[in-house]
Amino acid sequence: MVVPPEAVAEFVAGLPIAALPGIGAVTAGRCQALGVRTALDLLDLDEAALARLFGSRAWVMRDLARGIDERPVIAERARRSVGIERTFASDLRCLADIHVQLAALGDGLAERLRQHRLSAHALAVTLKYHDFRAVTRSRTVRDAYADASAIHALALEVLAGHGTPSAPVRLLALTASQLVERSSATQQRLF
Repeated sequence: MVVPPEAVAEFVAGLPIAALPGIGAVTAGRCQALGVRTALDLLDLDEAALARLFGSRAWVMRDLARGIDERPVIAERARRSVGIERTFASDLRCLADIHVQLAALGDGLAERLRQHRLSAHALAVTLKYHDFRAVTRSRTVRDAYADASAIHALALEVLAGHGTPSAPVRLLALTASQLVERSSATQQRLF
């Protein structure tokens, strides 16, 4: 949901008091006891009541109830994994079909790793059966991988650890983790 700047105050005013940052269960209970159920209710409190309720944070809380938050926005976090999955219209019943689909998923995962300039040290393979049971197995390798052929080979090794699938497969997923930036994952040639 995107709230345009001119609508922030109205949007925040209707939020429950517990939705404001810094208001946990105990403070929400104290607010409720005073009849403060929404951010708008908080704005109706006089300065003395605000100070009794929030102490030195009274003015910060009033700003938050107005939709004013001076904390820096952290737009991105370090990516922890990259994955791809496919649900099949018809369940996969033979190992050869699973191998073909793992190769296709490996191509897609390699492309996603390339887009993010990442390599990985671990790969998880998830099989979800027609009855929605899911089994995930993973393998960690010393040398980081990122290309489709390495992903496919590793996926086949991990799949072998699953044993022969015990039932028709509805979904296959590959998840790369223990990520490293591509530049730090490969040794540069000197000559």
